[in-house]
Amino acid sequence: MAEYEFSQEDNEVFKGLSRWMTTMSALIGIGGIATLVQFLTGEGGWIVLVQGIVYLVLAVTFYLPVDNFKKIVSSEGKDITELMIGFGDMDKGWLVVNVVTSVLVIMEILQLVLTGDPI
Repeated sequence: MAEYEFSQEDNEVFKGLSRWMTTMSALIGIGGIATLVQFLTGEGGWIVLVQGIVYLVLAVTFYLPVDNFKKIVSSEGKDITELMIGFGDMDKGWLVVNVVTSVLVIMEILQLVLTGDPI
């Protein structure tokens, strides 16, 4: 059974999406690195370290499916397979983002309960 092949117009959408996801990943990653540098120079507490790590996790999350979306444009006969692998990568990445966000919320609540001060 032959697999569905996206049209040239569809491929342009995937190409653009790949570019934007790569750009966003790079910008968020740069923000994460800058935040970690800020922490390492002593300009901020441990929350700055956590913010830097969260930015880097987000950068990786945006970048995970890019390679599969690029393959949709360049390959033939594997478009749906590559699309589903890309969505699977996105799903895993957003699971990590949800876990990290949940941990941050729990930390904030504990900080408020224990000290009365926000982080």
